Amino acid sequence: RIAVIVRDRRRSAIGYDAAFTSFLEAVAAQLRAGEPVVNALATATPGHAALARDRDQVCRAYGFGRPFGDALERWRTDHPSDTVIVGTIALAIAYAHGTAIASVLEHLAITVRDRAAVRAEIRLQAMHARLSAYVISAAPLGFLVIGAGLDPRFLDDVLQTGAGRLCLVLGLGFEAAGWCLMTVIVRGVVPRARRHAEELARDQHAVGEAER
Repeated sequence: RIAVIVRDRRRSAIGYDAAFTSFLEAVAAQLRAGEPVVNALATATPGHAALARDRDQVCRAYGFGRPFGDALERWRTDHPSDTVIVGTIALAIAYAHGTAIASVLEHLAITVRDRAAVRAEIRLQAMHARLSAYVISAAPLGFLVIGAGLDPRFLDDVLQTGAGRLCLVLGLGFEAAGWCLMTVIVRGVVPRARRHAEELARDQHAVGEAER
């Protein structure tokens, strides 16, 4: 049940980030049409219920006199994903600099979408690698169980002779070693994801420097 909840939350976060990326493009279009950033934020179509609710909270907070940057900071706090962090920083830049920042929003949207596709591909490759590891590791034990089920005498030579027991011990040892090796191979995708996250962090830093 916990795994299902975690999976549903992950899917919800992915859907939110995808909608936020499209929303950035809609805001950029409004900016290119000459709208101030707050009006562009208010009139762009979010396409996601939770995103629309968060956008409305930012607009209301700004309408009540809260600094626009502080309202966006609350957005980042509520949804601390890389996409929302970079996007809200870009919106703060747009508020400070006007329509000239529209191309930056569009570029960020494209970059975030491309990297989301890369992350999805990494997750898919990791899932396939894990499945292959499970199948390869379980195959010898599966053969042993099936053979014993079809013919009870199948295990006699294995369990009742010294050579058979030695082979069984060695086989189980090699099986454990193979499982460990498969685990190391599967985890090889983690450094790729880490490098990807570091690249995104550098982009965030670059956006922050531009804001200052």
